[in-house]
Amino acid sequence: MKTEKMNKQKKLWFLAGGVGCIVLLLVIWAVVGADRKVEDSEELKSVMTIDLFPGFSGEDVSNVIEGTLTNPEVLLEYAGSYDGVFYEDGKGQEKDQVFSLILTNTAEDTLEVMQLWIEDEEGETYQFQVSALPTGGTVLAQELSGKKFRKDAKYKIVRDNFGFLEENKDLSVLSTEEREGNLYVTNNSQTDVGSVQIIYKNWLGGYAYPGGIAYRISLEGVKAGETLKITSENYKPEKSRVTAMKKTEKPEEENNEESTD
Repeated sequence: MKTEKMNKQKKLWFLAGGVGCIVLLLVIWAVVGADRKVEDSEELKSVMTIDLFPGFSGEDVSNVIEGTLTNPEVLLEYAGSYDGVFYEDGKGQEKDQVFSLILTNTAEDTLEVMQLWIEDEEGETYQFQVSALPTGGTVLAQELSGKKFRKDAKYKIVRDNFGFLEENKDLSVLSTEEREGNLYVTNNSQTDVGSVQIIYKNWLGGYAYPGGIAYRISLEGVKAGETLKITSENYKPEKSRVTAMKKTEKPEEENNEESTD
């Protein structure tokens, strides 16, 4: 009887110890999990802005430029210099220390165009333009003529303007797809679509767009059920992305030719 009683006590101690270990493991897991969530959150915040564009060196815009944008739905986040490809003229040449800004479109609509003028203490003007930036997109906008950034300069915003591209239901029947390095547009309806511009930007993946520049391909129309292959000199497979489509009364250029913003 005594032996049986001792065995029962051992079992109880074993069960209590097991429950205690489980509780301890749950506490440790909760603490580590909470830390992991914080790390993930901080990492996400970092990736969403300044670390998206290798070659960019800058800091919070409030430390660099005086003034704010007149439209709060476009966030001007960082300002500084960029070493690497100069995108704004479409030539893709390398430049150093280009005055550059990082902005994010938080509006519901695509930012069709934003123009921004900044001056330094000597009265020199720096101009930036962002075209066809989709909602949620973050862009590295470079000074249009490639002017260099000076760390010791005092910059201020002097003027800006914005235009947004509202969704056109008539164009919702069109879809674009990249296949084997080529861009295709398809009319998924039984109705012809008239003149339209297919607009695309340089793309690094996700929501990162290097360069404010956008390229527009004008089509005379897309017939019902038709799929068109689009050729464009500046379209780079996996490095370009269609960000907008715009209906036009008449094509601005011949079919399959392009213009830039």
